[in-house]
Amino acid sequence: MKKIISIFLLCVSAVMVTHAQSSSTNDIGRITLKPYLLENMDMSVDSRKFLATKLAQIATENGVGGGKNQRFIITANVTTLNKDITPTAPPMVSLNLSVNLYIGDGIDGKLFASTSVTVKGVGTNETKAFNEGIKQLKANNPDVQAFMTKSKTKIVEYYKTNCEVIMKKADMKATTGNYDEAIAELLSVPEECKECFDKCVEKVKPIFDKLQAKRLSDAKNVWASSQDMEGANKVAQLLSAITPESAVYKEAEDLRNTIAQKVKELEKRDWDFKMKQYDDAVSLEKQRIDAYKAVGTAWGNGQPDTVTYKVDGWW
Repeated sequence: MKKIISIFLLCVSAVMVTHAQSSSTNDIGRITLKPYLLENMDMSVDSRKFLATKLAQIATENGVGGGKNQRFIITANVTTLNKDITPTAPPMVSLNLSVNLYIGDGIDGKLFASTSVTVKGVGTNETKAFNEGIKQLKANNPDVQAFMTKSKTKIVEYYKTNCEVIMKKADMKATTGNYDEAIAELLSVPEECKECFDKCVEKVKPIFDKLQAKRLSDAKNVWASSQDMEGANKVAQLLSAITPESAVYKEAEDLRNTIAQKVKELEKRDWDFKMKQYDDAVSLEKQRIDAYKAVGTAWGNGQPDTVTYKVDGWW
């Protein structure tokens, strides 16, 4: 039984750590770009991976990295300007490459900005020469930085123009009970778009309250059908996501106390799960928004990475 309790405590700890990591590392609330490359590009598999990594590096170093299932993408097309074989021993392949970068709305297929950078790479074969050339593409290149700045401006404009549409989509999802998806939709708006972001955050609260009530209802159903340690562990995961300011928090605490007493009677042990508390040193508003973001992040992480993007006509 001691082993069972220990496993339970590890599970609860894992839940709490996951929530903490989500709040500190999630992409919600800021502009992010997803690196994307067409499958049929004329380059080796190794070079394709190398180029994808470079796109991710450029996005990250310009403050827009980490995108997953994003609407907005950064992509590239590479053209070989000329190829030479050096008169050396051993002979080397020399490539001059035009690396063409693009950022846009991959869902609607709308290009926002593009730029082209010429690089040179030398290697013992064409793949190595290509990769050496891509290495010369720097995130702090003035043309690349201007390209990134223009793209960020276009993305902010997109949210300003489509704010009402985003909120209506979220309302429809909430109406069908898809509360976490509705919250993710609302919090897709980056904080740079302050007016729209503030409107969306305001709309999140009533949806979040419904989600909290659903979590409590689910916890009650789980406990009603499984009044043992396995059921208690499942309930702990649900209750751990209920925030102190929630209208159902007191009821959730009462359920926790009921389960703790039952576990003590059945297992002759204390059930050490504790309800979430807010940190007095951190503003309530920040903690509330972090809780909202954790929902959106969890929903996004659970989605398959199978988006098909439209880049026709971008090059």
